[in-house]
Amino acid sequence: MKKHDLQPTDDNIRNSFIRDSIGRNKDLVNFIKIIDSIDESFSIALDSYWGSGKTFFVKQVKMILDTITEESYGEVEGKNQILSTWRTLSNQMQLKKHVPIYYDAWANDCDDDPIYSLVYQMILDTEKNKGIKDKISFSDVLSVAGKITEVIAGFDPNDIADAFKKGDFLETLRERKDIDKRIEEYIDKLLPKGCDRLLIIIDELDRCNPEFAVKLLERIKHYFNNDRVTFVFAVNLAELQHTIKHHYGADFNASRYLDRFFDLPIKLPPVNMDYFLASQGIYDRNFVFDDSMKTVIKRYNLQLREISRYIAVSKYIVANDAYEDSFQIRNARNVIIHVIIPIVSALIITENKQYLEFVNGKDSSPLIEFYEDPENISNVSHYLGFLLPEPPGNPLVNSGVDKIYDPNYIKKLLNDFYNALLNKTGDIKIGKCTIDDDERQYFRSRISLLSENTIKMIDKNEVGV
Repeated sequence: MKKHDLQPTDDNIRNSFIRDSIGRNKDLVNFIKIIDSIDESFSIALDSYWGSGKTFFVKQVKMILDTITEESYGEVEGKNQILSTWRTLSNQMQLKKHVPIYYDAWANDCDDDPIYSLVYQMILDTEKNKGIKDKISFSDVLSVAGKITEVIAGFDPNDIADAFKKGDFLETLRERKDIDKRIEEYIDKLLPKGCDRLLIIIDELDRCNPEFAVKLLERIKHYFNNDRVTFVFAVNLAELQHTIKHHYGADFNASRYLDRFFDLPIKLPPVNMDYFLASQGIYDRNFVFDDSMKTVIKRYNLQLREISRYIAVSKYIVANDAYEDSFQIRNARNVIIHVIIPIVSALIITENKQYLEFVNGKDSSPLIEFYEDPENISNVSHYLGFLLPEPPGNPLVNSGVDKIYDPNYIKKLLNDFYNALLNKTGDIKIGKCTIDDDERQYFRSRISLLSENTIKMIDKNEVGV
């Protein structure tokens, strides 16, 4: 069994870069060029929808920079292939030596204070890097890190009041003011000789609970304003704005608030969809079912994670039926397989309420509206050749009328087919198809495979597709 989702595992990240299997290598080069040009404290928001591949992208950035930094120090798996690919893409461009840190904010948002897990991840990532580990003293790093978390995370106005009462107010205040020096010392110890900058990647911040997200942003803004540190936030800015408003109130100007933290917002470029679909087993091979899925993906603007699930669900529903010789499958069943099921599979992932109405015969609009789309009219024969009347000589023409370009005719044909399939009984002739109870039972048997639990099983690779 194969899990269709392209997970950000080390193997997938490495192999996808070496093969450029999703068409983002040029974008990686351009993004790393931007990072390499920075010589001051800087923060980038890498913005895109959920499921569009942000995590995959930033982990590839980290992999490339890790490999370049380790070139003089130690080994990383596949180092020579990664370096060869990078040098070819970048025309032998020389980069600064970056120490990249990857921090999953969502995985840590149960912490009382993000500073603990952030500092810990910085230590963990550099400790894993053999080349860097050999060049720094981790006892010194841990000592400074402990003081930083103690001072920052322990900050509370009540502490000042207590300190004043106890007579050690000046010492407490001095600790607060010395924190910048301690962080400077901490970065000095994390960056070994020969390394120029610290790159801290913050991922999944937009999924965190509002209090944690705001606290993390504030901590970074106030305490990590160091000229040798670049922050990259992989976020959905629209969702992060909702998170900020949830914390401060619906009338709060979240966009202006976030402008304080991000020096440069960058939109993550889309993948090469042909490359990505090929990586998911969908090729340009003139299969009607594959072409239908491609059209549905575009229509519903599915993101990468959704596309992976959609393809797996669609193939699971139809099993091998979609790739059988169409001449051996009854015409009505061809319409079900190649027209109805690709739409149904998208609805259960994106619009569950409309999915239920559609499969229960209450709403034909997803089918009608899809094939009324001007972009699809010219291709409708490709999908509906099994359904349109077939007069002698030309299946697309009936008594001299070019039916394929008559939206009203197509709409009526599809609506009649939908109602005959879902709301009627007995044999009903629609175009050149006869819909009978066997076809209705086939459709119901396919739909019975669909449920949220089935999708979860497919996500967990518990169902073969």
